[in-house]
Amino acid sequence: MRWVLALCVVSLLVSGCTSPAQVADPFADAPPAPAFTVDDLDGDPVSLSDFHGKAVVLNLWATWCESCKQEMPAMQQLHDEWNDRGLAMIAVSLDEASNKAAVDAFVAEHGLDFTLLFDPDGEQMTPKYRNIGLPYTYLIDPQGRLVDSWMGAWEPLALEYRDRIERAMPI
Repeated sequence: MRWVLALCVVSLLVSGCTSPAQVADPFADAPPAPAFTVDDLDGDPVSLSDFHGKAVVLNLWATWCESCKQEMPAMQQLHDEWNDRGLAMIAVSLDEASNKAAVDAFVAEHGLDFTLLFDPDGEQMTPKYRNIGLPYTYLIDPQGRLVDSWMGAWEPLALEYRDRIERAMPI
């Protein structure tokens, strides 16, 4: 009789366990993020696919956008805190081509060292990501799916956004 009871307990425990493969993927229906290749500030091409396996915060901004500039130091801090955990911070300037020097100066002045790209006039990013204003921020999971986005200024260190990013981080 004891072995029957033990067998029942074991089968209840085993049936209640789940492996990571059995956990529902909260982003299963998320669309793939549009692929892009844009030059960094040194003119070297950078592609979204370079960050496969990492969660990506993709921020579209410009130097003429005050709220864009205000969020950059906090984005740097978030990058410093979470880069080793698998978060890639990418900011793409959509400034005019003639304003590249202002972008370089802003980046140097604020000591920004996360991935910074330059897409003059948003020629590549705007048609693909359909941003209707700046700043515009997208969250891409490690599988390359577009899982969240928000328009307008955001506080990268605020709990609301940290929670959103945390859900997309690699396990």
